[in-house]
Amino acid sequence: MNGLIDAAFARTRVVMTALVVVVLFGFISFKTIPREAEPDIPAPFVLVTMPLPGVSPEDGERLLIRPTELEVQSVEGLKQMDSLAYDGAAQIILEFETTIDVDQAVLDVREAVDRAKAEDPTDAEEPIVSEFNLQNQFPILTIILYGDAPERAIYQTAKHLQDQL
Repeated sequence: MNGLIDAAFARTRVVMTALVVVVLFGFISFKTIPREAEPDIPAPFVLVTMPLPGVSPEDGERLLIRPTELEVQSVEGLKQMDSLAYDGAAQIILEFETTIDVDQAVLDVREAVDRAKAEDPTDAEEPIVSEFNLQNQFPILTIILYGDAPERAIYQTAKHLQDQL
């Protein structure tokens, strides 16, 4: 390790030239690479909600989740499947490979859920299949302003901070 440091000190002009070139290329890259305030990042998640009024979590798992999971597990590109049963409904969260087309995955899941719907109880409501979009559901940044000031002043300060951000 000392040999590398000694070689760098012996060739200070080469090291400084390399440093300037790296910093210059970094600055050029920073200026030319496009940046977006809200980039569209596709999240390969699909959410299946199966409402059944009055069902217990145990019955929801047995009557709703298991038959649906058996049909959905054959969908192409499925990476992970998580289920949740609670009073009155059940949910299945499906994670797909990042290379999969999310719109096609939603269609495939909808077809699988329709096939499993034949085994649902007669009083079960229509299952809801939707894409789980992280960008629209969770804000990137949340700021809360409070204090001993009039509401109008707090609102103006919030607008000013929003513009600055």
